[in-house]
Amino acid sequence: MTAYRHTREQSGLRLDRQMRWWHDGEPIEHPNIIETFNRGLKIGGDGRYRLEVGHDWCIVDVEAAGYLVTAVDLSEGLASIRLSDRTAERLDIASLTLDGDGRLEARVKNGKARAVFSRD
Repeated sequence: MTAYRHTREQSGLRLDRQMRWWHDGEPIEHPNIIETFNRGLKIGGDGRYRLEVGHDWCIVDVEAAGYLVTAVDLSEGLASIRLSDRTAERLDIASLTLDGDGRLEARVKNGKARAVFSRD
């Protein structure tokens, strides 16, 4: 067994292209941990993703999009989206593109981050 010395900058945490969480190459499968990590993921001013839980934080390696679009709400001609961090924001239609896997994605968090739409 290899001993790891983690720091805030090198946490061993990764969010892959399929929006799955990993730590040191092992999948994180507990739903409460996944929910906590999804809610705690933030995009910094430097473009790096941080996981913030309480007063603790660390840098996360995000392979593609940092957020998953879980729902689209249409009201009075406007579209808003709900994200995996449990926030909602207006959908910027002009930011819609297809990612390398053919999934629809949009810019979110004031254009700083990418969100991929759920296949559902």
